[in-house]
Amino acid sequence: MTSSAVRNKGLRKDNRQAFLMILPFLIGFVLFSCLPILHIIRYTFTDCAAPNFRGFIFFLRIFIAESDFRMSFVNTFLLSFCRLPAEIPPALLPA
Repeated sequence: MTSSAVRNKGLRKDNRQAFLMILPFLIGFVLFSCLPILHIIRYTFTDCAAPNFRGFIFFLRIFIAESDFRMSFVNTFLLSFCRLPAEIPPALLPA
């Protein structure tokens, strides 16, 4: 065997060991982050009373018919882009 073949075999063994060390994190990430997010996305497009696919009907109803949503959206915009940028710099000055 040449020295490069021995080196490549060692690299493959190191890669396998590194993957096995990362595997618990990957399993936890998929189980506790990715799957719940996909589950929530699935629920946003179905009716909770009967598991029927409804698509964007709920979103259209919220954006068009609900005045409370529009008021909440405006309040969130004002808080995020008007009030907080005006309050944070003076709060950081004493620091």
